[in-house]
Amino acid sequence: MENQGLSNDVIITLYTENVERFESIAFRYLRDREKARDIVSECYEYVLNRKDSLSGSLAEMKTYLLLMIKDRCLNEIRLDTARRERLKDLFEADSDRLSDDNVSRRMVEWDMRKVLETAGSKMQKRAFDIYVSGKIGGLSYKELAKLYGVTQNRVSKDMYKANKIIQTVIRDYLHIITVFPYLIYFFIAK
Repeated sequence: MENQGLSNDVIITLYTENVERFESIAFRYLRDREKARDIVSECYEYVLNRKDSLSGSLAEMKTYLLLMIKDRCLNEIRLDTARRERLKDLFEADSDRLSDDNVSRRMVEWDMRKVLETAGSKMQKRAFDIYVSGKIGGLSYKELAKLYGVTQNRVSKDMYKANKIIQTVIRDYLHIITVFPYLIYFFIAK
């Protein structure tokens, strides 16, 4: 029997009934809605362009597409990790070159202050104060609970939430932090 390819019904159903679910799965890997949508679209386009050479039931094609999306997401994570490592190496090299005049120390202080300001605007004041007092002030959860009049469990929850927000802000802010040294080097070197 000759391969008939995927029917238009399977292709349409595959997309209309599953696109949001696929994007949600890709987002769980990437934490970037735009990249998630792009990957799902590219994978669906791949299936669409090869519909004549592919065959299978709707369930089989869902599995095929899901595995393709997962693989693409993992590849994107690997690429992002490699890019971050490369940028980190470049930043450290530039910082070493500029360290004689304390520019790198001032840059790091400025970056940290900016990250804390941004994160502070995205969380409750108490959670931000507890985070700063704990991480920068070095207070224990017990001391924080007593200082702010809350339970240690509340301190733990606020620290967890604050850490998640800080991580998100740092991830979003990373591209600015890594480009800044190159701008300084460019203007100082000229």
